[in-house]
Amino acid sequence: MNAAHLHLIVNHVPILGSAFGLFLLLLSLHPRFGANVRRAALVFFVITGLFAEISVLSGESAHELLHGTPGISMANVEPHEEMAEKTNVVAIITGLAALFVLAMEWLDKRYPKFISWIVYLLAIITFVMMFLTGELGGHIRHPETFSGWTAPAKAHDQETPAPGDTSAVLEHEQEHE
Repeated sequence: MNAAHLHLIVNHVPILGSAFGLFLLLLSLHPRFGANVRRAALVFFVITGLFAEISVLSGESAHELLHGTPGISMANVEPHEEMAEKTNVVAIITGLAALFVLAMEWLDKRYPKFISWIVYLLAIITFVMMFLTGELGGHIRHPETFSGWTAPAKAHDQETPAPGDTSAVLEHEQEHE
């Protein structure tokens, strides 16, 4: 496994972690759910911060492997890399703030309520930035994700036959008899 492969594996963890964490955090605002759901959400943001750093480090190594790779435009890599670095900082701050709240609750210490609201705000910002970073990353290898993209014209209008389908062979033989 090389750095690019590792990056493709781990980069989805902070994106999904921020999505699940935000969902649980919003769910915890409902009186029916409460503290345990909020703690689970905070754990997701701690994990998101850790994996954001792993993603950036593996992404930097993957970047070096991409130079000269066919089908890769370095013009698409740079915006993704720049956004990932900013997102990483925000994700780590969010993870540390979540860890602080978890520690204070575990130690049964009081802390100002506004800190929880700061974590909620950071969670939203982290999720949005993760989404945008992932979107830019998708553009590196998936040009179909660009708006206005059209599929290249096929060399011929015939569809590729399914495995075991002999109808195209029979038609060809009948035409040449």
